Amino acid sequence: MSSTPASTGNFPKPDPIGSGPLQTSFDQYQLSLDELMWQVQTDRANILDDQVRQEIEEIRRKNGILKEANKFLQEARIQHNSIEDDDGKATMSSDMYAFFKKEGVSMPSSTATAKADEVYEKYKKGEISKDQFDAHFESNPVEFDKNGWEKIINNTSTTIDSLTSNSQLDMASLQAKMGKYNQTFEALSNFLSKYQSSLGTIIANLR
Repeated sequence: MSSTPASTGNFPKPDPIGSGPLQTSFDQYQLSLDELMWQVQTDRANILDDQVRQEIEEIRRKNGILKEANKFLQEARIQHNSIEDDDGKATMSSDMYAFFKKEGVSMPSSTATAKADEVYEKYKKGEISKDQFDAHFESNPVEFDKNGWEKIINNTSTTIDSLTSNSQLDMASLQAKMGKYNQTFEALSNFLSKYQSSLGTIIANLR
C-alpha cells in the first residue's frame, strides 16, 4: 500500500521570488512525512527569500554611495585643476562636504572646516535645515589649496577602492544565496511534481 497521501489540500503552490512569501500554515501533528518535508523546504525558501531581498537593498545602497563618491572625485579634480598658482584656492561645495563627513573621507583641517564641522553636526541632528546648512557655506566658504585638493582626491580614491572591493564581495554573497534559493525552489517543484504524479497513479487505480 502506498504511503503517499491522497489529499492535495495541504500542498501550497510555491511562489517565485518577488511574488510574495511561500505559505506554510500547517499543523505539524496532523502532517504526513511528505508534508513535513514540504514545510521544511518552504520555510527554507522563505528565509532565503528574505536574505536575498535584504542583500539586494544593501547593494543598491552601497552602489548609490559609490556613484556619489565618483561624482565628487571628478568635482575635486576640477577644483584642483582650477587653481593656477601656488597661492590659489578653490571652494568645496556644501554637498561635497556633507558627503565626505558622512562617509568618513578625510579632509585637511582649518578654521573654516572646524566651523563647518559644528554646523554639519547641527544639520545631522536636524537642528538646522538644509538651506541653513548651505547658507553657512556661502557666507563661510571652505577652501583648499592645490596640495589640500590632492589629499582630498587621494582619500576619495581610497574610499572608492574600498567600496568597489566590498561591492564585489557583496555580489559574490548574493549570487551564493541566489544559488541556494534556486536549489530550494527546484527541490520544491520536483517534490510537487512527484507528488502529483503519485496522486494521479492512485486515482487511476481507483477507477
